Amino acid sequence: MTMQTSGHSHSGINLLSDKNTSSAKFTHPHLSSHFLYNSILEINPTKQTYYGKILQFVLVILIIVENNYKTIKHYLYWKIIANILLILENYYKLHYLNKLYWKTITMSELIFGSTDRKENYKISKMLKEKHIRKISPRIYTTNMEEEPSTIIKRNILEVLGNLYPGAVLSHRSAFEFKPTSANQIFVTYSYTKKIKLPGVTINFLEGKAPIKGDNKIFGELYASSKERAFLENMQITKKTGPDSKTLGIPQIEEKLDDILVTNGKDGLNSIRD
Repeated sequence: MTMQTSGHSHSGINLLSDKNTSSAKFTHPHLSSHFLYNSILEINPTKQTYYGKILQFVLVILIIVENNYKTIKHYLYWKIIANILLILENYYKLHYLNKLYWKTITMSELIFGSTDRKENYKISKMLKEKHIRKISPRIYTTNMEEEPSTIIKRNILEVLGNLYPGAVLSHRSAFEFKPTSANQIFVTYSYTKKIKLPGVTINFLEGKAPIKGDNKIFGELYASSKERAFLENMQITKKTGPDSKTLGIPQIEEKLDDILVTNGKDGLNSIRD
């Protein structure tokens, strides 16, 4: 783009000479406040970002100035304003895209450690910039307010599906889909072990991997089918109450009654068979 006035040309802006005035009129379709304001609306249509609102306000003021002062004596003055606006626009775009980037890769409030170098680099960068915090080994969160125990308990199925692929939510947990009132959850896996996380104790019980009929429920986490779950809850256990891996007899009978009411005798027979 070129600027022309009295036979001279300059890059950056167009000034058209006016025979009736000593001032020069300016036109700058690519760097006008109108253009920048529309650009901001395109990259932030909801106008919810704090910096976006400030920049939009500034641009509105400059649009008013442009509309009321159609001539300008020194084109350098406008060029300086245009450059400042470009700097603001570029800063805002980078700020918005940066926020969008972090939002895209952190749709869940949890992020899990990875063996991939690139992913670990991203996690380290977010941790350093305080976008996330570590709440347990290999578990990070974007939630900077709640207690780790509350966050992990709420997202325990996601934790299991990400950190223990192929695990099967089993026994009483296959019916309840959440920790017991004693914060216990039971999972069939390749070994027997207890792992304590903030707010939840995971009880791994050695057993079969997912079989036909088991359902994938979250990531790589499965849940025992109804038939398998009923058999698991028939196992003898020394513990009772919320620390027990099995439901009590009254609770099992209640679930069988629900099947009878919903599916009739055929439903019960399908489980028995």
